[in-house]
Amino acid sequence: MLALLVILAGGYYFYTTQEDEKIEAIKAERDFAVDKDLIKKVVFTTKDGKTQTVTEKGGIWYIDGKRMSKNQSFLFVEALSSIRMESIPPKGAYNQIMKTIGRIGILVRVYGESDELLKSYYVGGVPPDERGTYYLMDGAKQPYLLNIPGMEGSTRGRFIKKPDDWLDRAMFRYPNKDIQEVTVEYPRSKNDSYKLQKKGNSYDVTPFYKFTPKKKASVNERLVEDYLENFHIGFFTEAYVNDHPLRDSIVTHMEPFSKIRITNETGDVKSLDLYPLNEVFNMQGQATGPNVDKYIERYYVNVDGGERFMLTQQILARKFLWGYDFFFRS
Repeated sequence: MLALLVILAGGYYFYTTQEDEKIEAIKAERDFAVDKDLIKKVVFTTKDGKTQTVTEKGGIWYIDGKRMSKNQSFLFVEALSSIRMESIPPKGAYNQIMKTIGRIGILVRVYGESDELLKSYYVGGVPPDERGTYYLMDGAKQPYLLNIPGMEGSTRGRFIKKPDDWLDRAMFRYPNKDIQEVTVEYPRSKNDSYKLQKKGNSYDVTPFYKFTPKKKASVNERLVEDYLENFHIGFFTEAYVNDHPLRDSIVTHMEPFSKIRITNETGDVKSLDLYPLNEVFNMQGQATGPNVDKYIERYYVNVDGGERFMLTQQILARKFLWGYDFFFRS
């Protein structure tokens, strides 16, 4: 009798243990969210073999080494950390869901601090009402419909974007202490061109061209601080226009309105050449008039010798386009 009880108890323990393991396995393949504080790297690959890598460093997110915009990084991390299962798809939809994942699924791999793999799953297609997205844990057979609580639509778009749409709209940001030199050259107004250089704990402002008379007055340090604070805040673009059809013609044949060069304390140089938008229209016969420069509203900006081509507004650019005389005003 005792032996029978032992056998029954053992069988019950074995059965309940197996059931518990099954339940835990089911929970694991339904749990796609990762604590945002644990995420340090994300690698995602589309079916065409294109792989992109997102990394976090000091609270700032980068995609393939380029700084992401705050909005895009927030939405991306939210898609990883706030995603929740809404339902198990009906059996009748199973085959189509799996075929779609096989055709357009995005493989997402989430890594932690020590490069350990935290999650690996596929982001698939959407249901007919487009409310939610089908996900499949890597190695599993059962897909699930997921979404972010309170969100209408699909999370798939948070993984698929044009390269420039991910990026920070700042052409640069420089803490004041990191700036060693700023030069601003106006090819059409040479006497307004200047060179601002760090000298110990202060700054010196001199003409860019040797033939421009040097001011005898002292530099207004408060104005210099105000000017450099603009560099700390950053110079922002309205849009990336790397594919502009006239890009090569603009850079090759047009004279820039201004050339900005920023040198940091390690000697790295950031360069920006600004071309008025209305003069590009002139190239196409769409704007005329001798005073067209007076109506500049936007510039095309060639950044770092062609690494990026951007569009910005005069209201943003003018914070960096001072004249030599400005720094000596009382």
